[in-house]
Amino acid sequence: MKNSICISVKKLIILTALFLCPTFMFASIGIGAQGGWNFTNAEQCIDASLSLKFSKTPFTFTLETGVNEGYLSLGLATDYWHKNPTLTGMIRYYFGPGLTFSFSNLLSDAFEFYIGARFVTGLNVFLWTPLEVYLQSAFELGFSTTYKFTWYIPLSLGTRVWF
Repeated sequence: MKNSICISVKKLIILTALFLCPTFMFASIGIGAQGGWNFTNAEQCIDASLSLKFSKTPFTFTLETGVNEGYLSLGLATDYWHKNPTLTGMIRYYFGPGLTFSFSNLLSDAFEFYIGARFVTGLNVFLWTPLEVYLQSAFELGFSTTYKFTWYIPLSLGTRVWF
């Protein structure tokens, strides 16, 4: 079953990429990594993610992993930056709604699927033209097959390089 789930996740990622390519072909692309800690009423873990942002759209896409002793999760989050105005000097802030889903406990027989809505807030700064650094938090409410109603608060520090 785990093998078929991995194949399904791979197919979903490839189909999403193929769908997005024509839409954002002429946009600048920011690709980067983020890491942090996930506070929750379920399984707490260290997060490591790959972030993707297109300059011509307010959407941000994040391929997420969560790791703990004997625990592994893989997921995808999409956030809509409602605003990204200047706070002071080079520092900008952003906020907006998003959606997330993940497959958890992939290393055990207690497989879990999670889907939820989230509200993201963050600070970002361009240290120089191609390099963006950001600090982000989100509040997630969702449904899990293991814990039923679940909440998460991921806190992340990340960077994106723009091409």
